[in-house]
Amino acid sequence: MHRLLAPLSLLSMFSMTVFANFGPPYIPKDQKLAEPRLQFTGIADQAEYAFVLRYGITYLGPKYIEVKDDKEFKMTFQKTDRISEMNSLTLFALKRKDFEKRQKDDPSLKWLSEKTEGVLVAELKPLNTTIPNTLKENPLNRYQATIKEGKLKVEQTEPKPSEEPKKSLSLQPIGVGVLSCISLAWFGVWFWRRNSTHKS
Repeated sequence: MHRLLAPLSLLSMFSMTVFANFGPPYIPKDQKLAEPRLQFTGIADQAEYAFVLRYGITYLGPKYIEVKDDKEFKMTFQKTDRISEMNSLTLFALKRKDFEKRQKDDPSLKWLSEKTEGVLVAELKPLNTTIPNTLKENPLNRYQATIKEGKLKVEQTEPKPSEEPKKSLSLQPIGVGVLSCISLAWFGVWFWRRNSTHKS
């Protein structure tokens, strides 16, 4: 019996080591777990369709979120000291009658995929699963969803950093104060020189 326990213990230790080395990476010290904020405008105008967002996390498999309206919502990940990258982000649209019928049979929504009959699909850029510690709030990812000619189109409507309007240069209060002091100093020098010239 003891001879059997020794190999089993070694196998268990080996499995734990493999998981530690090849499992999800640890979150960097300067990062924290993200809670991505999303908003899909235009969905409320297409009530005949049901919309579902599917995202995939490495090591964890796909997750499903029913998007019921245009309101902002959050993605939440399991709180842990490890996190994997998001490897896919997909929005599905299916006729509401068909969706509700299949959802009743299987609420997990695992049956919903690119191969589901009658489904419309839009692939999106995966989001970050971590953000810098310095960010107080997760950035909002806003999309416009439209269905036209039997196709689902989703466009991100947030401006890119390079497209954001540049801030106009303005003098801060402290800068105004410094300039005022310099102006007064030059006026004092000019006044002193003027009086000195008249006296001589």
